[in-house]
Amino acid sequence: MRRPSCVPSETALTNYSELEAVLETSRCLHQHGFDGWDVVIDKAISRLGGCHVKKRYITLSSNHIANHPRERVLNTIRHEVAHAIAFRDHNARGHGHAWRAACQVTGADPTPDCTDDLGGAGYRYTALCNKCKAVFYRCRLTKRLLAHASCGRCSTALIWHDNKPVRTERES
Repeated sequence: MRRPSCVPSETALTNYSELEAVLETSRCLHQHGFDGWDVVIDKAISRLGGCHVKKRYITLSSNHIANHPRERVLNTIRHEVAHAIAFRDHNARGHGHAWRAACQVTGADPTPDCTDDLGGAGYRYTALCNKCKAVFYRCRLTKRLLAHASCGRCSTALIWHDNKPVRTERES
């Protein structure tokens, strides 16, 4: 098996700091010929990272960096750099064949790294499908989502629950 080209510069069992994640992303970008790209830390909850090829920057979620092990954050970095490679080499967006090939170059795991396994941390709303037991998370609910909410697996109607903590009179 081919060794990934984006190998962590430091192996540790702790989480990345935001600075370490930025430096690792910059190093990986440089290694693949993306000089002049920026790395931005944002407050995203419902995604782990993003690649903005037209504006030449990669975003990483501060929530993701703080709450996940180095290897998972490194996989997100590799995933986003693979998007940049797929666009540069094949003018391709998304998670198609060009991106999967770029994942082999960066060492990213091309299987979906879905945020559903975050256990709802940071999400205000949750829904549980009563038929197939799938769990769904959302930061906000729109009127359209409320009107047409159904399970993507079995089409059963969903009921959303607000996870906002109820404040008692003492806390006020």
